[in-house]
This record gives sequence, structure tokens and C-alpha cells, in this order.
Amino acid sequence: MQTRHDFNKPECPGMDLEKLATHSNGTVFYICRNCRYAGKSESFTKPFHVSEIPQQLQR
Repeated sequence: MQTRHDFNKPECPGMDLEKLATHSNGTVFYICRNCRYAGKSESFTKPFHVSEIPQQLQR
């Protein structure tokens, strides 16, 4: 199953995470050193579900 990083940046050779910042509520943000994709930790670890893909791309 693809992660959000893999789905959004399929050309990236692999995740190489660097901690970018920590929000006051405890949310940690990361950036991929390879492709510069950034987001919360869930962006890199949570699977991408088919229901999240726009209908026009599911054909």
C-alpha cells in the first residue's frame, strides 16, 4: 500500500526525512530531503486510501 508521500511524489527515490518544525500542539512536521515534499508525520506514514483519489483519476 502506498503512503501519501509515495502517491504525491512517485518520482522520489525514497523518503529521507528531516524534522522541519514542531507545532505548539505537538504536531511534528517533516520534509523529505530528496524531493522536498513536506507535511505532518501522517503525510509520510499513513496509507493513501483509494477513496481519497479524485473520481476522474480512478478510471
